[in-house]
Amino acid sequence: MSDTVFGVSVPFRVVDGRIAVSAGTDKIEENIVHLLLTRVGERPMRRDIGSGLHELLQEPDDEALRALLRQRLLAVQQWEPRIRVVAIDLERRDDLLLILFTYAPSGSAEQRTLTVPVALSAGGSP
Repeated sequence: MSDTVFGVSVPFRVVDGRIAVSAGTDKIEENIVHLLLTRVGERPMRRDIGSGLHELLQEPDDEALRALLRQRLLAVQQWEPRIRVVAIDLERRDDLLLILFTYAPSGSAEQRTLTVPVALSAGGSP
């Protein structure tokens, strides 16, 4: 994948007195994580953006919930058109939900897997 994707880093931060920027795969993966962890309605000017993941975290862990989670996580593809979602696997480890998000950059056969940890207990973040 070429480094033509370029933008402000997410989360927003300042490095050496300048706004941090990211490019290429790093920027795409920042966007994926941001979309997965954003609550629907959280962004003032884009109320429909996000995965809705947090609303489901306290539900009983069964196959129906996992199917619903996968469906909601597929919404990332709507907001990040530079990828094709290949697979979404979910693993539970103690108080963490690990999202194994496998994608391919558009126009590429290369597959990448991004692991996103999400705290299941209230008030914490991984």
